[in-house]
Amino acid sequence: MGGLVSVLAATLTGLQTFLKFSERAEKHRTVAARYGALRREIEELMSLEEKLTKELITPLRKAIDRLAEEAPNVPTRVWSKTQKSLAKT
Repeated sequence: MGGLVSVLAATLTGLQTFLKFSERAEKHRTVAARYGALRREIEELMSLEEKLTKELITPLRKAIDRLAEEAPNVPTRVWSKTQKSLAKT
């Protein structure tokens, strides 16, 4: 029984290393923080009295596009579950 548990633990550890869960989670945290910074920048621009011009909006759009390209993909299963959850509210 002890041998089986040891083999199972080693297999699960190898699988976790192979799938790089911690690395993927860190990428998601980094991208979320950058999206948060962009959101705050947009909120700041919207709070200004001046009119939003193309010169103000274009750099934001480019930053969002770059971030979207760098962001890790969300698995379809997770995306679908989130969409269903948001539709209920």
